[in-house]
Amino acid sequence: MGCAQSTPEPEVQAPAPKQEVATSDVDLSNMNQGCSTVEMFAAVFRVAEPLIRNAVMKALVYHDLHPNLGLRKNEKPLERFNESDPPLHPFVVKPKALHLLTYEEFEATQSEWKNFKWPENLRALWESDGFIAADLLDLEVMLRFKPGVELYFGSSTASVELGSDKSSSVSDDASICIKAPRVRVWWSSKYMELSLAFIEARHRAAHPRTRAPAQTRTARMHRS
Repeated sequence: MGCAQSTPEPEVQAPAPKQEVATSDVDLSNMNQGCSTVEMFAAVFRVAEPLIRNAVMKALVYHDLHPNLGLRKNEKPLERFNESDPPLHPFVVKPKALHLLTYEEFEATQSEWKNFKWPENLRALWESDGFIAADLLDLEVMLRFKPGVELYFGSSTASVELGSDKSSSVSDDASICIKAPRVRVWWSSKYMELSLAFIEARHRAAHPRTRAPAQTRTARMHRS
């Protein structure tokens, strides 16, 4: 005849002490009001900036914008783009206002810019996947060059240069600030193409120890 075994009583754990929730100083009352188009542009641009910067740097290294416009590093032309060692710092782009274009506004420009290389089918471009077009108003763009990097326009015998050569004793990065009253940009995810055009005259402010090269009215950049 076996012996009866008693079941041990379960251990009772003391309740965990309540933790006080820290109050936030952030005002959440305006969350239902959305954001401005400029704030939206800034958020989207932070995501797209690496792609745009790579496209610009590739276009400069491989002379896609102009045969005489390119980049040098330590006085030698850059002939190959290395994504792990980009020659330019992240772009700073600040528009004061942004106007999203309608198709009618976009199409009306085609008759005004006769020297621009428009696509054969503008409607197909407009309706392509991931297409967006906008005017950036009172735009300010800051381009900063890494040490030893120069933007040049010209040949190996004579050129206009912008940047910092290896002989410079100034520690700050060379930079150029481009200000424009109105710049039109459009992007097509289907064709992986970014286009831009200065609609009104722009102003260039270079770092005191740099000189600004000539610029074209429009630029088209393609991602390979």
